Amino acid sequence: MNQHFIYNTLNHVQYFINKGEREASLAYIIRLSRLLRQWMKDATKPGVSISDELSMLSGYLTLEQMRFSGRFSFEATSSIPGSECVFITPHIIFPLAEHAVSWCLKHSEATSIRIQISEARPFILCTVQAEAGEESLAASLHLLPQHNPRH
Repeated sequence: MNQHFIYNTLNHVQYFINKGEREASLAYIIRLSRLLRQWMKDATKPGVSISDELSMLSGYLTLEQMRFSGRFSFEATSSIPGSECVFITPHIIFPLAEHAVSWCLKHSEATSIRIQISEARPFILCTVQAEAGEESLAASLHLLPQHNPRH
């Protein structure tokens, strides 16, 4: 996780507080604390479920979406059945999501980010796409599924 994201998010909380937007600042702090708690918890694990990774990514993208007043939309999905039982390396998709957000913010028109996880046996295919009008950005990772680290 980029340290600037944390600093900028805290600055945005201060912005809400200074504007007297108590509910918005509380919602923001709650979302940030959940994201940081999940990040630190997952960092100690050899693998996390795809559903947990997508949940963490959605938390991050929601915070960025709030910070930038909805300048982009996002979708994070998996077509793998039982994705709560399929494990991957923690945080491996996160840099792609961060890059997609940065790319989207460089465009003035409506932008969107789509994170899709699917099977491409023996791999898991993760695709991150960002679109702005006629332009697009895409990156893919082929990941080896991990054995269930809980056993």
